Amino acid sequence: MNGRLVFPGMSLVLASFIALQPGAASASCSCPPGTTYSAAAGRCQASFNACLPGYAYDPATNRCEVSAPATTSSATCPGGSSFSVWSGKCEAANLAPCPSGYTYNSSTSKCEIAATLTPAASCPTGYAFDAASNRCVGGASSACLQFGGTWGNYEQTCTSGAALPGFNWDTETGQYVGPWYCPPAYALNTSNGSCAGPMVTASCPAGTTINAYTTKCEATASAACAAGQTYNPSNAKCDFPPLIGAAASVCPPSYTLVADVNTCAGTVNSACPAGSGFGHYEQACTSGSALPGFSWDTETLQYVGPWSCPAGFALDAGPGSCSGAPCPAGQVYDAATSACAAPAPAVATTLVCPTGSVFGVWNGKCEAANLGPCPSGYTYNSSTNKCEIAATLTPAASCPTGYAFDAASNRCAGGASSACLQFGGTWGNYEQTCTSGAALPGFSWDTETGQYVGPWYCPPAYALNTSNGSCAGPMVTASCPAGTTINAYTTKCEATASAACAAGQTYNPSNAKCDFPPVASAAAPTCPPGFILDVDGRFCAGALNSACPAGSGFGHYEQACTSGSALPGFTWDTETLQYVGPWSCPAGFALDAGPGSCSGAPCPSGAAFDAATSSCQLSGCPDGTVKSGSLCIAAAVCQ
Repeated sequence: MNGRLVFPGMSLVLASFIALQPGAASASCSCPPGTTYSAAAGRCQASFNACLPGYAYDPATNRCEVSAPATTSSATCPGGSSFSVWSGKCEAANLAPCPSGYTYNSSTSKCEIAATLTPAASCPTGYAFDAASNRCVGGASSACLQFGGTWGNYEQTCTSGAALPGFNWDTETGQYVGPWYCPPAYALNTSNGSCAGPMVTASCPAGTTINAYTTKCEATASAACAAGQTYNPSNAKCDFPPLIGAAASVCPPSYTLVADVNTCAGTVNSACPAGSGFGHYEQACTSGSALPGFSWDTETLQYVGPWSCPAGFALDAGPGSCSGAPCPAGQVYDAATSACAAPAPAVATTLVCPTGSVFGVWNGKCEAANLGPCPSGYTYNSSTNKCEIAATLTPAASCPTGYAFDAASNRCAGGASSACLQFGGTWGNYEQTCTSGAALPGFSWDTETGQYVGPWYCPPAYALNTSNGSCAGPMVTASCPAGTTINAYTTKCEATASAACAAGQTYNPSNAKCDFPPVASAAAPTCPPGFILDVDGRFCAGALNSACPAGSGFGHYEQACTSGSALPGFTWDTETLQYVGPWSCPAGFALDAGPGSCSGAPCPSGAAFDAATSSCQLSGCPDGTVKSGSLCIAAAVCQ
């Protein structure tokens, strides 16, 4: 009637026998692993086991999960730095990038010192002395004497109808524009491009060069700030974000621990609710919009509300921020109670490679199949994000324009620099591309060689001779499927590819897979710490060299762990001239000597890995069951 077969007089006997068979119900029924069939209840069941310390049963997911996951992390300004309440950044002293007497210019990354100006006997070439103003004066466009061209009032720089070194084509004005120059200590008249200044000569200390625009002597600066820090010209400090740590914070949320002064500091307006700021006239929080607890002030025509600081913290009315002492040693800040308390026991979460992916032991990433970004027959090129297929080459009646057929080699051959026929110029052996003394479309100025350089082109299926820039190849015509374009450099037909990987994944060209970090789960772990649960393979996988202590790797010759530095339990090996020590895997796990990693079975259903005992312990309910009172229950599958 309900799909089960019942034999009169036998039910009690069968039930007594079946109750002793985990995972079985009857000859025709089955239960989830870890449960047994109860004939009286007509279901599969098992006793509920308390979750391991630090975990709690979540009825929504039917599993033991981290009971109190950390919601805050620690933000710290480390020793040697201070906290800027105005910018919310840590600030450290700069690295003194300049010699004594010089000033650091962060916009040019140069060390500057004023040039020494001494009277000169005459004006510079092209300038005349004007006794009335006691200055050397140049004519209109004298600012263009150095680099050429004439002054452009609209462009406010030097312009030219022809290409000049250092000039670039301006598509707006239809001419070339370049730099202007006035002698040191001279001023530019922007209305006509003339220069004028005192009859002096500028000199600089050895090792520096003059900057005529600023009349400063410049020297290369050393690094102003450590890597990851940014120079702040307003105070000559090096700014960097507070360091975020995984440890529980000793400060309230959004506060930063300033290590040198052992203080928790808030940013500007941290004493006020979001959407408001501290008003110095009102000595309260103010806002242009209504906020909870705020009231309209008819005098200042804005909403005004109370400020607040964490218990024991003080207000700094200047920036409207709060600061105070961090939690005592051995305690952390508990945001739930807004007080310092002993830290909760550290508990581990589960790292998994979810269904549809496998764990890559060599890179420590989960790997999933790519999304098939290309049509059938095409190959995906991740460097260009294109779908490629070989072009179809068919015999042609003649060679391309500019090429001649060479019967001896049975090829169409171009002369020297034929690779430059498409875009112009001639072949440059040093540059290994096409070069030109004049500006050409697609060419750019090369300050090293003093000429313009641009692209080269050979017909599809033709090869480039890099010694003289000639192209040669078979007398063929290349064709591509509809919707694709030819890439003459590769003789491949290219089409736009669709997405190769899902969001958050990275295409791996070595195996055409999509890589992503293992996913963190709040579920109690079924693998030892540091191991990844491969869901589809149902095994715990360790990453590369996981069989060895930190700081060492697995040596295939030694079949042991090796290190260039001494480690506990390691001894010096005179043969391989390195330290050698034992490898180890968790109990029941096996070594894979290739990557020096360990792998093994996860804890069985209904159990979790207890790091305190390094063993699997019963925890919560078996998979496929739900908690009901003191039992874990599931429907039996019967036929």
